[in-house]
Amino acid sequence: MGYFDRCWPDEGFTATFASYNPVNLHYHVVIDWDQRRTITVSTAEPVTEDWVFEILYTLLDTVPDDAGNANGFWHEINCAIHMPKYSNIVPFDRLVIDAVGSVDKIVGFTAPFIPGQTLRDNTEQVFKLKYLKQLLKTIDYLNHTLGIVHGNIRPGNMLIDPKTDNFLVLDFKMAGRLGWEGDAEHNLAFGYEPDRTDVKYAG
Repeated sequence: MGYFDRCWPDEGFTATFASYNPVNLHYHVVIDWDQRRTITVSTAEPVTEDWVFEILYTLLDTVPDDAGNANGFWHEINCAIHMPKYSNIVPFDRLVIDAVGSVDKIVGFTAPFIPGQTLRDNTEQVFKLKYLKQLLKTIDYLNHTLGIVHGNIRPGNMLIDPKTDNFLVLDFKMAGRLGWEGDAEHNLAFGYEPDRTDVKYAG
């Protein structure tokens, strides 16, 4: 789920998204399919995806094994595994293990299949008042009961379950623990960023 769901073995690199924040400036999150990992490339100025790929192909042998989102990925898995089941959160299903060279590695995890599309892709979906109430209730549960900030509340991470007509949120790879600066040994992974509050993004 997430990192490798749109990747094929002959692609080499696949950019998942490009964005900007005050800490990492402009950055691309790139899938390195051969090593089953992601690499974050940060730049002071905006650059094209082709430029990022060219640089990575040139410097790939110098990129450390734990570059990019690998540590954040582990925190995301732990978050998903230990999160109690909640009616408006897509739950963890099972781990995905694949052989990289001669070593078996955890390369992802799955969630139950929900038919339909995200709210980003399904532009015909009417967003009912009850969905808004469920979203705010879910944010309250995450923030105040679990002490977790989702960090990326947006239409691409929202679904409507056609069987139950309930709102669902997914994708915790940008989540953080409230009040924690992050994993100091691993690029502050899973740290709380005050400018990424869920209420702000829900608005």
